[in-house]
Amino acid sequence: MRSQLNKMLNSLRVSDVFIFLVTVKHGVEEHRFTQMHTTVTSRGKDYKPYGLQIQWPNPKDALPKVNVVFDNVDRELVQIFRKFTDAPTITVELTTSLDPNIVEKSYADIQVNSVSYDAMSIQVAGTVKNMLSKAFPYVKYDVPGYPGIHYN
Repeated sequence: MRSQLNKMLNSLRVSDVFIFLVTVKHGVEEHRFTQMHTTVTSRGKDYKPYGLQIQWPNPKDALPKVNVVFDNVDRELVQIFRKFTDAPTITVELTTSLDPNIVEKSYADIQVNSVSYDAMSIQVAGTVKNMLSKAFPYVKYDVPGYPGIHYN
């Protein structure tokens, strides 16, 4: 945890608020959103205001699942998700209003599993890539591939 976030969590009163920054990426195309009521600029990029609810992963889950719910959607936001031909990735970042350029917590490259929408909201469900299921080391050391290996 960074010192600013730690200070905010341990203070009785703070003038800052937490800001969620959500980036939906598909190829080279990026769409950026925030739950604030005004546009937020972080690291030179503008994040559009939308009503967002973020459900962070439960530590007991096998793979971290992140759900993002967009409230009070408009036609533009629905069209963004409709035009994707394959699954986009999302990045969820937590910053503070004092300095939105410093990312306090981040979940990057979340693979979108499903998107559902109705007249009032869009629900995006995603999971983080399972890096622990990859074999380590990458190659298997066996006699045909590495003739210098001798098993006892």
